[in-house]
Amino acid sequence: ALLICGLVWLPFRGWLAEKVLRRPPRDDRATFEGIVQIGLSASPEDQFARWVEVLRKRFDPLNIDVADATDRPRLDQDGLALITPAMQSIPALRLQYARGGRALFSPADLAEAGSLTDMLRFVFESRDSYERGVAGERKRIAGDIHDNLGATLLSALHSRDGERKDRYIRETLADLRSIVT
Repeated sequence: ALLICGLVWLPFRGWLAEKVLRRPPRDDRATFEGIVQIGLSASPEDQFARWVEVLRKRFDPLNIDVADATDRPRLDQDGLALITPAMQSIPALRLQYARGGRALFSPADLAEAGSLTDMLRFVFESRDSYERGVAGERKRIAGDIHDNLGATLLSALHSRDGERKDRYIRETLADLRSIVT
C-alpha cells in the first residue's frame, strides 16, 4: 500500500493539482528584471513600490507592513510571517500569510527571500559603484579642462605672435577632442 501510494497516488495527485489549480510557473526572468528596475529607479517611493510588487508576485502575501529592522530575512510567528531586511531607502517589511493565506512561509521561502535581498543589495551596490565612477570621471574631465585647456588658452590669449597663437589653439582643440573621446 505504501509503495502504491508513493509511486502512483502522490505523483498523480501532484499532476492533478497542477492541472486543476493551474498555478502559473515562476518567472525568474521577470523577477530579476523587477529587481534591476528597483535599482534603476530614482525615487525612494518608486523603489519601495517596486520592491513590494516583486514580493507580492513571489509570495502572494495577504498583508505587507513595515517591520522592525533586521539584518537578514527571518521567519516569524512559526511561519505566519516573513520579515525582509531594510536596504537603503527601503524599510524592513513583514509579509503575512503566504500564498493568499493558504500556506505558511517555509524554509524554502526564507531562502528565496534571502536570494532576492542579496540580488537587490548587489544591484544597489553596483549602482553606487557606477555613480562613484561617473562622479570620478566627471571630476577628472573638469580637472583636465581647467588645467590643460585653460592654461593653453590663456597662453594663446596673451601671445602676441600670430603663429604661436594658432599653434596654441590647435593644441587646445586636439586636447579637447582627446578629453571628449
